Order: sequence, then C-alpha cells, then structure tokens
Amino acid sequence: MVVNDDGEVVLLIEIEESEMSPKKLLGDVFATIMCNRFAVRMGNEQKYFCATPKTRLIVSGVLSSRGQDKIRNIIAPRLRQFGVPDDTFQIDNIKFVFGEDISEMITKLKLEMKNAFEMENAPVARHQE
Repeated sequence: MVVNDDGEVVLLIEIEESEMSPKKLLGDVFATIMCNRFAVRMGNEQKYFCATPKTRLIVSGVLSSRGQDKIRNIIAPRLRQFGVPDDTFQIDNIKFVFGEDISEMITKLKLEMKNAFEMENAPVARHQE
C-alpha cells in the first residue's frame, strides 16, 4: 500500500502468491473495492487509510494463460459494468497483472509499478492561447 500525506491510499497491490482461479481473483477484487478504508498496525498503533476515487488497485497473481485470457476477455469487461459509489475505488483504476509462474508475475508487477509511478509524476500539459 502506498499512502499520501493526507492518509489516502494512492496505490494498493493485492498479490496472490500461488496459482488461483479466476473466481477467487474476482472475489478478491470485490472484497477490496467494497472497503472504504484500510487498517494497518504500525508498532502499537492502528492506522487507518482511506480509499478514494483516485486509488489504483493492482491485482496480481499466478494464473495459467487460459485463466489470464478468461480474466482479460470475459471477467474484466463484465467487471467494468458494475457501479460503485463515487467516493471510493473506481473500476477503471483496477489493473490485472499475471504471470504463469511467480517469477514472471513479479517481473510484470515491477514494470507495472514503475509505470504507475511514472504516470503519477508526469508533468501536466498546459493549454496556451
């Protein structure tokens, strides 16, 4: 989890370390997007961080190429049809990152994280008249 100074979750990554079914993955996504905040124990203190419409969720795991195709071609498009409240995770901010083994998944996840932070720090284009 990456959090900004205002206690808002900027990036949340859900990692499944062992092979999973598309059904399990979908359950993880729904469980996560139903949350409006996350608790993390830091030393002796419980800290709470809020999900916002800008929060990005990366769901990553080990999945066969057939399972990856099922997620990409069937489940992800259907997921985009669900409505969520305006004040929490937005479905368009969910990214799936898979590998057929743990090594491939980690390599792809590292690249996706790098891309996510590059987008976050990209300069904003300004319109001049």
